[in-house]
Parts: sequence; structure tokens; C-alpha cells
Amino acid sequence: MGVSAKALPPLSAVFLALLSSLSLHVRA
Repeated sequence: MGVSAKALPPLSAVFLALLSSLSLHVRA
């Protein structure tokens, strides 16, 4: 996964954004 994240920074950013949104929904 580390290599993929380095090869595709945008994908990693989108994944992080999705995780943040999910965590917010779960908390709410």
C-alpha cells in the first residue's frame, strides 16, 4: 500500500477524505 500511495498521491488524498467523512458520520 505504501508504494501505491507514493505512486498515486491523489488517490491517497481521496481515500483519506472518505475515511474522514465516514468517521464524522459514525460519530454523528
